[in-house]
Amino acid sequence: MSLVIRNEKFRSAQRAYDDMSPPEREELDDVALAALQASPVMLEETFGDQLAPWFAKAARLLDAGDDLAFAALCREARNAYVKSSVEGVAEYEVCSANEAIGKLLRRVAA
Repeated sequence: MSLVIRNEKFRSAQRAYDDMSPPEREELDDVALAALQASPVMLEETFGDQLAPWFAKAARLLDAGDDLAFAALCREARNAYVKSSVEGVAEYEVCSANEAIGKLLRRVAA
């Protein structure tokens, strides 16, 4: 079980225990999330966050000329990195996911 899932389960259980009401989920701002994902800074950070096995797989795909698979690999890594960044900021700053996206957008725009 990933750390993110465990943390979410813990927070959900804590909220349910604290006030016995289900946690409210705010709808994610898809436009802001897409803007964050499209940011060159986030793509650069994504590549900097990858380990050697990821680069080995990427090199094999490039050498094989499999551009679609290479693009999919990059997109998956970027989306996972952005999601992790949003969750990290939301947890550290104790704010909603949309607020975390806004904070990250301001950071990458600076």
